[in-house]
Amino acid sequence: MTNSTLQNPNNVNLEPPLKQIKSGVLLQYVKCKEGFELLFKEKTGSPACVRPQTAQKLVERGWGEIFPSSASQEISVFSHSINITNTGLSANYDIKGGTVLLIAQQTPDMYAIKINATSNGILNITLPEYIVMGKIYVIGNHNRLLNYNETFDYDHEKRTLSISFNQDDTFIELASESKWKAITNPLPYNGSGAFP
Repeated sequence: MTNSTLQNPNNVNLEPPLKQIKSGVLLQYVKCKEGFELLFKEKTGSPACVRPQTAQKLVERGWGEIFPSSASQEISVFSHSINITNTGLSANYDIKGGTVLLIAQQTPDMYAIKINATSNGILNITLPEYIVMGKIYVIGNHNRLLNYNETFDYDHEKRTLSISFNQDDTFIELASESKWKAITNPLPYNGSGAFP
C-alpha cells in the first residue's frame, strides 16, 4: 500500500472496514459503501458498516458509536450567534420553527439550550468540539432523546449538530454519556433491597 493510498481515501477499494484498517488505511479514511455508516463497537473498537437505521438502534442500545464522516467538512456558517453563559464561548446557529433564547453550561458536561418552539423544527448549531467530550446525548422535555445528526470539522475543532425538536420542547440539553446515565438511572440498585 502506498502513502498516497493512506492519504487519499478515494484510492481505497471498498473492502470491509476491518480489512481496510488491517491493510494500513488510517481510521479517518475508512469508508463504507454508499448508504451505510461506519460504527465502532464500544467494547472492542471493531469497525462495522451498517445501514443508518441499524446504526441508530445499535447506538441507542450502547453497542457502539458512529464514527463521524472523514470527508473534508467546511465550517457551517449560520446567521445567528449567541454567547454560552458561564463559559466565555459562543455558538453559531440557525433555527426553523422557533427561537433560541439562551444557551448555558449547567455542569462541565451538560449544556442547556432554552428555546421558544412555535412548531416542530430543526436547530443547526456549531459548537467547539470539546464542549462535551465524546458522544453527546441530545435530550428534550421529559428526558426524551431527540433525533440529531452530527458532523465534525477537525481542522477548526468544531462540531455541528442538526437537532430535530417538537413544538412542546422548551429546552434542549446536550449531555455526556455519564450525565445521561445519571439522569436516566439516578439511584443505582445495590441488590440488597435497599438503595445506597
